[in-house]
Amino acid sequence: MNMEAELPLFKNIDEGSTPHQELDLDSYTKHIVKTPTKVESMLEDYAATNISIHSHPIQLLREKGLLGKYTAAEDLISCRHKSVVTVVGLVTGRQSPGTAGGVTFVTLEDDTGSSNVVIWVATARAQKKSFLTSKLLKVKGVVEREGRVIHVIAGKLIDLSDELQELEIKSRDFH
Repeated sequence: MNMEAELPLFKNIDEGSTPHQELDLDSYTKHIVKTPTKVESMLEDYAATNISIHSHPIQLLREKGLLGKYTAAEDLISCRHKSVVTVVGLVTGRQSPGTAGGVTFVTLEDDTGSSNVVIWVATARAQKKSFLTSKLLKVKGVVEREGRVIHVIAGKLIDLSDELQELEIKSRDFH
C-alpha cells in the first residue's frame, strides 16, 4: 500500500490522474507584479535608506522640466566670485553653530554633488517657512569663493518640497 495515500493531503487524489500543468512563474508574475517606475523606485530607496543608487530626485525633476534654470553643484567651481547663481537641492543639513553669529549653514544635494549655502539671520527670519521646513530648496544668491571653498550667500529661498511630496527625507539639523 502507498504510504502517501494514507496522509490527509493525498487521501482524495486518484493516483491514475494526470499531474497538473507546471505553473510558468515568469508569465504569471508579468501579469500580477508590475515593475516599479523610476520615481517609485527612488521613493522606496529614500524611504528605506535616505539615498538611491538608481535615480536622484533632482535628476528626475530636471528631466520633467520642473526646476527651471539653475547651476548644478559640480558647476559652481567655474562660477566667478560675486556672481549671481541659483542652486537647487535636497536639504541634507542645517547647522547654526553658536560661534557663527546668527548664520546658518545649509547643505543642498543635487545629482552632481553638494552646495554650501550661507543664510544670514535676517534672510532666515524674512523667509522663515522656506528656511525651516523645506526638504527641496531653490536658492538664489551670490557666489563667495575663498580658495577652493565655495559658498552661496542666500538671497531668496524657494521651497520646492511640493514637487516631491511623497519623498521621505530627513535633514541633519543642528541648531
